[in-house]
Amino acid sequence: MKYDIIIIGGGIIGLATGLQLKKRKPSLRMLLLEKEQQLASHQMGHNSEVIHSGL
Repeated sequence: MKYDIIIIGGGIIGLATGLQLKKRKPSLRMLLLEKEQQLASHQMGHNSEVIHSGL
């Protein structure tokens, strides 16, 4: 299968980016790759008190 965009990483930045891209262009064929069993698994269980500058 062919994709228009591939996002590597299902953390907060990857998920937010994917969501905004699909909102702006619903026909976009997107693939999100994540090595963990669950999305955003590192952000949900750990609070490093670091806020990504893009948020």
